[in-house]
Amino acid sequence: MDQKENRLNIFQQDAKNAIEAHCSSELSSKESSVLMQTLSEFSAFLCAENLSGLASATVERAVSFIKQQIHTVGTAAAELSRKAIEFFFQSRGDLQKNQELASIAEIKKSDPAPAKEKHFAKSLNQANKACALIRQAGISQSVGTQNTYRDCLKVFCDFIKENQLGDLKNVSRDVVNRFLAHKAATVGQKTCEKYKQAIQAYLHARGDLSKDQNLPPVHSDTPQKLGRRAYSPAQVEMIQAHLTRTLAFSTELSYRCGLRAHELLTIRRIDEKRPDRRFHKDGTEKKTPWKFADRDGEAYVVTGKGGLTRE
Repeated sequence: MDQKENRLNIFQQDAKNAIEAHCSSELSSKESSVLMQTLSEFSAFLCAENLSGLASATVERAVSFIKQQIHTVGTAAAELSRKAIEFFFQSRGDLQKNQELASIAEIKKSDPAPAKEKHFAKSLNQANKACALIRQAGISQSVGTQNTYRDCLKVFCDFIKENQLGDLKNVSRDVVNRFLAHKAATVGQKTCEKYKQAIQAYLHARGDLSKDQNLPPVHSDTPQKLGRRAYSPAQVEMIQAHLTRTLAFSTELSYRCGLRAHELLTIRRIDEKRPDRRFHKDGTEKKTPWKFADRDGEAYVVTGKGGLTRE
């Protein structure tokens, strides 16, 4: 687990703790996802200001955060963040139930748009706005996936700009095909798929592709190098030797149980949450009685990629 992932987990845990402590109202899965995403980003913003995460959140600091959101991800996404923080403050008691945060229009009036500091910010801004659109459409729930999409779409924006092909907002399928063909000649298969998935998610969110439509497969010209990527027990011990006791335990748990890093935050006893039923393409249910054959121990579940809860 690298330093970036550690920080990300800290912000997500801060958001999770705040929601569990103060937000008891019933929320839809989409509302819960937006609240979690927003509070994680708000926590990161506060920590960047050398403050103690959401414990130090105030209305004034929330307005500063929303100002930043307006300039980086656009008005529509900033309004989602504003509503989520307003709900959090009402739940925590910072605002009365009938009291609202300043509107986006009021925040804009008090803060004229800053001058662009770097020429490359335009590509990053376009990518951030595209990711906000993807999030609003409910296509991506994971913070990690959002970050991957943002990085891929920024590279796509750079390609569009370098070749004078317009901008991401008005990109055509022909430009998409040209970019993917360019990547197929320069990167491996998995990286090609990553770019394709990011662009496909954006086209779904924008309505250029219907939900049952996908971009055609991309085949890389670069030969794939196959080999073991798993850490050996000795390598895991070396990593643990440089971690705190808590993180060393989390690392060992991930290694022994095959967990993704973010799944550590979702561990529940199996009597608290049941694993999801899974089905083959023909509609029959997948049965895996062999999965834990001849193994002792307690059964737990985690919720991971795609929202799947598994044993």
